Amino acid sequence: MEEGYEKEVTEVLEDNNKLLFKPEFIPFYIAEVEKYHFNKTEGLLYGFIRFYLKNSPNGRFYFTNEQLAKVLNTSEQTISNSLVKVCKCGEFKVSYKIKANGGTFRLIENYKSDYKKNYSPTIRKVIANKNKINKNNITISKDIGKPDTESEQEIYSLKELLITKDYLKLKEPKDESSKNI
Repeated sequence: MEEGYEKEVTEVLEDNNKLLFKPEFIPFYIAEVEKYHFNKTEGLLYGFIRFYLKNSPNGRFYFTNEQLAKVLNTSEQTISNSLVKVCKCGEFKVSYKIKANGGTFRLIENYKSDYKKNYSPTIRKVIANKNKINKNNITISKDIGKPDTESEQEIYSLKELLITKDYLKLKEPKDESSKNI
């Protein structure tokens, strides 16, 4: 019973993989193909990687040579040779990571490119404050809340004086008998 279930799951996964590795379209960047002197396969591979990285949430490309050969309907050796040339163009960074169960896998990421990923035209500079972080202790400036100009400083001083005067009035004894003591 278990074997039948596992076989069914395997078949479903294989069918899903067939859909995954047959994209509806692959962008063909003519300017880059001419700039880097790519052939047709290299141009398609470049377009597939660039488009995938642009739309990938983590910005990483994990496809194996076997998977890429299926996508582009060519041999693994052709993919291997094309990848070398495509990655030498300087737009992608290739690294190899160790798998948990042994072996390695190739990871392709954007290195530099003509397009801006995650660009926001509303980015603005952050306004600095007078707080200083010192050895993970936050030291707040004593001037916070105090006015910046002289006229504002005079008004602030008068307000502080009035507050102090009101405070002292509250502290004074209220009845006449306690004043004479």
